[in-house]
Order: sequence, then structure tokens, then C-alpha cells
Amino acid sequence: MELNEKQHRYQARKALEAQTVPKIPPPVDPDRREACRNDLHLFLRTYFPHSTGLSPFSEDHILAIKRMENSILKGGGIVLTCFPRGFGKTTISENLAIWAAVYGHKRLIPIIGADKPAASDTIDSLKSELTVNELLADDFPEVVMPFIHIDNKSQRANTQKYNDELTHVRWSGDELGFAWIKGDDGEYRDNSGVLFRCLGITGRIRGMSVKLPNGKKQRPDFFILDDPQTDESARSPAQVEKRMSIYQKSILRLGGHDKMLSGVINATVIEPEDMVDILLSDKHPEVEGLRIPMLKELSDVHETMWLEDYADLRKTYNPEDPDGRRLAIQRANEFYLENRIQMDSGALPTWEHCFAAADGEVSAVQHAYNILIDDGPEVFASECQNDPIASRPSGIEILTPSAIKSTRIMGSAMLPRDTEVVTAHIDVQKNALYYCVTGFSKGFSVYPFHYGVYPDQRSGRMFYSDLRQTLRKKYVGLSDEERITHAVRDLLRILHSRTYERQDGFQMKLEMCLVDAGYQTDAVFDGITSFGGSNVYRMYGRGVRSTEVPMLMNARKKGERRSKDLFVPWRQLIDINKRSSRYVLACVNSVKTFLHRRIRTEPGQDGQFRLPEGNHDYLLHSLCSSEYPTETEGPYGRIVEWSVQPGVPDNHLLDCVCGSIVAASMTGQVAFGQPPARVSKPQKKNKVVYL
Repeated sequence: MELNEKQHRYQARKALEAQTVPKIPPPVDPDRREACRNDLHLFLRTYFPHSTGLSPFSEDHILAIKRMENSILKGGGIVLTCFPRGFGKTTISENLAIWAAVYGHKRLIPIIGADKPAASDTIDSLKSELTVNELLADDFPEVVMPFIHIDNKSQRANTQKYNDELTHVRWSGDELGFAWIKGDDGEYRDNSGVLFRCLGITGRIRGMSVKLPNGKKQRPDFFILDDPQTDESARSPAQVEKRMSIYQKSILRLGGHDKMLSGVINATVIEPEDMVDILLSDKHPEVEGLRIPMLKELSDVHETMWLEDYADLRKTYNPEDPDGRRLAIQRANEFYLENRIQMDSGALPTWEHCFAAADGEVSAVQHAYNILIDDGPEVFASECQNDPIASRPSGIEILTPSAIKSTRIMGSAMLPRDTEVVTAHIDVQKNALYYCVTGFSKGFSVYPFHYGVYPDQRSGRMFYSDLRQTLRKKYVGLSDEERITHAVRDLLRILHSRTYERQDGFQMKLEMCLVDAGYQTDAVFDGITSFGGSNVYRMYGRGVRSTEVPMLMNARKKGERRSKDLFVPWRQLIDINKRSSRYVLACVNSVKTFLHRRIRTEPGQDGQFRLPEGNHDYLLHSLCSSEYPTETEGPYGRIVEWSVQPGVPDNHLLDCVCGSIVAASMTGQVAFGQPPARVSKPQKKNKVVYL
């Protein structure tokens, strides 16, 4: 018993030691600390000898760093710096954040990335720097010691104390908050309670604030926007518009209306007219933009000695020889050393110290040309020069939601007079069904006019992640398969029981409905069967690629119906495993391309796209922002392939509108084009035998 009491006392003492920060000593070198207070460049060079202090900065670096310093110390400015690859833009951002925090220049600093994981990586990097950097530990012990004492255990943050007072330190996956530490005078240190918070640019940014231990609220007073776009979002006009809207309406308003928020943006121009390119333009005078190239001037022998002689040596080798690539690089390096004066003539690198000595490079000029030769001119122009080459157009211009709102919305909630047929499509998800009822004219105009989510969302939310009314809640006690079966049957009954009024008063009924069967195929089939109505079929979308035989060129199967429309390819086949029922295969790449060409057609013309009056934000998000096109070329010609935008999964209504287009084509009442002639195989000639 006595031993247990000793163990309890020992454990209690160790727990108390774990939650108590020991006496914080004064800075080891107070003069060094004070010298860097208002000098960001000196701070970067002094406290980070292995990163931003490793090599002398270029003049362009120093200019950019000075602008960042002014933004923090003087406020009211947005500094956008486009650094080339390898110029340390992310590291500079992180170390800049530490400078702003340890001196208490800024109090609440959101770190915003292209997505939340990217911003979380920055928080992790700050944690690492603030716990392993010995220079910071020496001169800023009141910042570093509480973090070290947590020992990377977030649960200790809530109970940590210093001088018998809670430190309120924060240590989590998306937050990093300095401890509240009082000095010898009894007042809190200048850097007490500084907080970093990470966010993705498309996450929830509005209304950010934090309540301080003294009861006051702190709003953001500075932000860091690091690489705010991805390759995919830079190529999508809708995504560019969305990110620009977030920047203007949410990020710039984080500090409230009493003062202008200052911030730093470090990024790369990926595509012409992408978010960063727009911010660098005259359209945004609030942004101090600096576009830094890797090479300010090309070599005088750019096309000859570099792109011919040197490139041939570097790229010519036997791939079957394991040492072939290494020897080719060695020969190219030797050629450069022999001809360096001539090859460097006219070239003007921005940063002399930007080269990989470990790989045999000896100059920044050689490093830049190696990237150009190895990765190609498009990568070099974007990643190194911040002056991207326009990508080959896909032939599809995706209109922005604002453009559609301004010209494609009618002043009526009824179907237009020229509507000839009404069809629908249901997209099946685990938690809900999405649907869209669409009208069509003989001139293949497209009128999506009734769409939604089942079960009905009383809150009006339609994003899948925000749904509150789910199939699980509506069909309590049923399995996943049974819920899908009941939901498909019930939604089909609702859609087929309704009449849809045309502007001339004519009442129209649903003539065809397709149900996506890619998820829970058997349950969807049972739902359609239990509904018992006619002209309802399972549909499977197939993204036929440029390397594959086009859908309408495949051999016809027994009992098959197929599309007569060139732009809306589909095949209706017999499923012998499902009571000889019929199902539909459709080429979704072709249908999505067809839809976006309808959206681009000017109002009033045949083949237009119109929406009824009302708010269509979610529908337009799905149509314009959820997927992006890429033109590809294969043995059967060029086609446009569609891919889901990473992090933007809500393409459900896009699928619904496309499915309703396939259904309209199946009715035979509208014609979207003529099918291609099937390519017949060449006949084998009889072999002639000479005797």
C-alpha cells in the first residue's frame, strides 16, 4: 500500500512538472534580437542559416523582402511576389510569419493555401522551426520553451501553466498559438498570444476572430496567401472567378472595415489570365506585384549552343545502359565548362546562387537551361519565368456563373413556348438523390427548369457535404440497398405525377427518365422495377477517351438501339442478367462537350441554354466549376475529355443535366446531329496460288 502511495505521488509530481513551464531565462543575445526587430532581411539571414540564410539573396529577393517588411510594419498593403521555382518562396513566407509573430508585429495571422492540407503543411513547418531552431530558442525563450514543454502532445496545451497561470498556448493540426507569458514587470510580453490559423482558400474564411484571455476579440491583422491555386484551378475560368471572389469578398474583409488588411501573397503564374496573373494586372491597384524571372535575358547562343549542341549531349544516351543518363550529363557539363564564356554571353540570371552544385552544375545560367531542356518550354515559362505559354485551347470555353446569370436567365418560371419534350435524370448517391427535369426544343435548345435533392432539404442546402436530410434519416431501419430502392421508387413517383406548364399554358408530362446505376446497381434496378412505369431505364456513363473506339463505331449487338445523334452518343442494350431489361450506355465526354456548347450559344438562337427565374448558384457551380475539359488527340481524332476538379466533388447536377440530354435524344423528338458512318473492316482478298 505504501508503495502505491509513493507511485501516486511520483506520478502526480511528474504530471505537475509536465504541465508547468520552468523559469524562462532572458535572451542569450539581446542585441542580436533587437537588431532584427525592424529588419526582416537581417532576421532571415541571422536566424535561419540553413535556409534563407544559406546563400546571399539576389537584388530582386531583397526588393521583395523590403516590400513584405513594409506591409507588416506600415500596414495597408498587399504584396504579391511571383518567385521562380527554387527561389524559396514558401520558406520565405514561413520565416516571414515567424518574424511578424516573435516581435509581436502582428497578432492573428491566417495562413491560406490552395487547400487546407497545403496550409496545414505550413503550420507543421512552423512548429518544427520553433522547436528545433537553437538560435530562436536562445533569443526568444518565452516563445520556444512553452512549445518544447508540450513535447508535441496537444492535450498538454489546455493545462500548461507558467507561474501558476494558464499559458493558453495552442498546438493543433490547424492552429499554433504563442503562450501568454508575463515579464518581470507583471505585463504580458509583446508576442504573447500571437496565433496562426491555417485555411484552404475554398474553405470557410469569413468572420474569423479569436477571443483573448482578457475577454477582447482579435480579428486578423495580416494574412499570408501561399500558392493559392492549383494547376487544375488555374486552367478553369470558373475556378479562377471563384478564387478571385473569395479573395475580394472574404480575405480582404477579414480585418473588418476600420482598417485595410495587409498581407503577403507568394505564388507562381501558371496560366495566362489565372488568379495570380489577374492580381498582377492593372485591375488590382491594391496589389504591389513583382514578377521575377529566373533568366532576365537569354544567352546570345540560346538556339545554337544551348538548345542544339548542349541539349543533344544532355539528352542523347542509351536508355538500356544504367550509366547512360549520368554519362550524358557529364559530357554536357564538360562541354559547358569548355565553352562557358561564350554560352553565358548575354544571359542575365536573377540569382547567381541558384544552381545544384551536387548535380555538377556550376552556374545559375546552366541551371536555368537544364530546366528548360529537361522539362520543356511550357514548364520553364510558367515555373521559372512566371510568363506562361498559353495552353492549346480545348475548343470549349466554360462561361463563368456571372456570365450565365446576366444573359441566360429568363423572366419566367415556366417552360419556353418552343419546348417539345420533357425528360429527367436521377443521380444516385449514398446519402441522397439529385435530379433534374429538363425541357428541349426541336432546335435542341436546353432548358433545365426543375432540379433538387431528395430527400428535400428544408434549409436549402444542396452541397453534398452540407446535407442534413439524408436517406438514412428518411428510411429508418433499412439497409443501404433498401434505402436506395425505396428512394428511387418514391422519387420516380413524384417526378411522374407532376405536370410542367409551358408559357402558352400547355401542360407537359415527363416522357423519359434515366437513373444513374453506377452506385448500387441492383438496388437501382429494384427501385425502377417497383415503380413500374414506362420509359425509365438505368444509365451508365462512360468517358470514352481519345485512345478508345468511339461508342457509335462499335459493332451493334443483338436487340440494341443506338443514338442517331452524333453529339449525344448512347447505346440501349439488353441485360440478360436482369430479366432481359434494357439499360443505357452513354458517352459522357461527348454529352458534356455538347452541353457547354449549348451554354455558350447566344440567347435567342437555336440550341440555346436558358434557366428559369430564381437563384441557381449550386446548379451553376456544378455546371461551371466541378469539372474541366482537356483536348486530347488519338487514332480517331481529337476529343475533349472531362475531369473532376480536385477538391470540388459536387458535379451531381452536371451529371443530371447531361443524363436528361441523353433521355431527350432517346425519345426521338429532338435531333442533336447525325451519327458517323461505321468504319468497316477491309475485306480479305483471296490468296492466289500459282502452280
